[in-house]
Amino acid sequence: MSVFTLYYLVATIFMLVFLWNYRQNLFALLLILLAFSGTIAYWIPRGTQMMNIVTVLLSTYLLVQNKVWRVIPNVRYLILSFLVFSLYFVCDNLLVHNDSILFVFSQYSKYYVPFMSLLLFIYYARKDVIYLRYFNKLIGMILLIQVCVSAYKFILMGGHFWEGMVGTFGGVRGGGAGTSFPLVTLCWVAINSNMDIRNWKSWLFIAGLLLVGIAAGKRAVILLFPILFMVLSVYVCKKRYSNRVWIIVAAAPLLFYFGVRLTPTFNPENKVWGSFDLEYMMNYTENYAMGEVEEGEEREYYTGRVGSALAFWNIFKAIESYTSQTLLGEGVERAYTSSEDREAYDQYGKEFGLNHRGDVTGILILYLAIGVLGVLMFIVYYWFLFRMVRYKRLKLVLFALVMFDFIFYNSTMIRDPFVSTLMMFVIVYSLVQYSAKGKYLMINQP
Repeated sequence: MSVFTLYYLVATIFMLVFLWNYRQNLFALLLILLAFSGTIAYWIPRGTQMMNIVTVLLSTYLLVQNKVWRVIPNVRYLILSFLVFSLYFVCDNLLVHNDSILFVFSQYSKYYVPFMSLLLFIYYARKDVIYLRYFNKLIGMILLIQVCVSAYKFILMGGHFWEGMVGTFGGVRGGGAGTSFPLVTLCWVAINSNMDIRNWKSWLFIAGLLLVGIAAGKRAVILLFPILFMVLSVYVCKKRYSNRVWIIVAAAPLLFYFGVRLTPTFNPENKVWGSFDLEYMMNYTENYAMGEVEEGEEREYYTGRVGSALAFWNIFKAIESYTSQTLLGEGVERAYTSSEDREAYDQYGKEFGLNHRGDVTGILILYLAIGVLGVLMFIVYYWFLFRMVRYKRLKLVLFALVMFDFIFYNSTMIRDPFVSTLMMFVIVYSLVQYSAKGKYLMINQP
């Protein structure tokens, strides 16, 4: 039996337990299916496409069954912005680019299901906050399972990191969720505890979130996780005057230290538990983000992830050079279908002066799919989404986090249905946890 089968066998057992325990609540079942989408896809041919269909149908049924539109009049502009984006997305790809209808709706479902989940979270919050607490408890258990399964993966596979296997929901080529999931979950921890973390179980869970990224071989999370930890603690939750502030200050560098030593590409020995060489790590990070340069030469242009963002910016500001392709894109099949041939795969990024396709970030790939107009419509939709958050500091941090992932990374916070739905819950649950001025209203430790 392969290590992959052993891994997903354990994940499947967890999934079956969850489905049985929550069988009487359809929305809970939807959340569970999203959380175990990668597990299902491992066992079933074309499982991802089947999951997309099931979750779209189930979320639509729940919306109609509960007549959700009757209880959410205060988010009409958000709904309108999503409808405009949706209409453009579908028409642009079906009518202009003549893409496959199944492929178009498969890609669109990644926006549709999280948005439907958002409306359902709002509906339950206004019906009775006890429902929101019920779903929060379920989500907390699901998040804990992601940590446990990732720890199991780390033990099972050692230093061989299969990027796509992230928790129970990952299973595709590339492991961007290994970075985005721990960061979004850390935001969930913040709104549940106001970063007033006192027991060792909570600290172990937080350390486990970093392990999720390490088990996926992710480098960015080693840098971003401690930074976000400090921002949430000091800026959002205002812990600068807390008696435990020194514990918080000491914890972030400690997480960073262990993360560097556990990630092979961050140390000279290229192995798990290699030496801590800060200069080596910084040079590697700079070359990875901006492209490699020969020793002794100066960097004249960017070809890494930063180069992807600059490529979009150069296209966007050159208004006099706009064409129909610039405005409308080239379609989702062109943007999201990649060749198995490595040379053809890398050529995708080289068309924009990048090293390979892996350098293409979320904003550039969305531009390829639906053009400048589509990118602008999407940003407007997400701006209205984060306007829901009453507490200004939290709003700024959440929006900045998602936009960073969108512009400089692979936008799994937006395009992975489970991670995106988790962010939707964080937004809604923050409304009952914080006042507009940042007063913490409920003590609900994770």
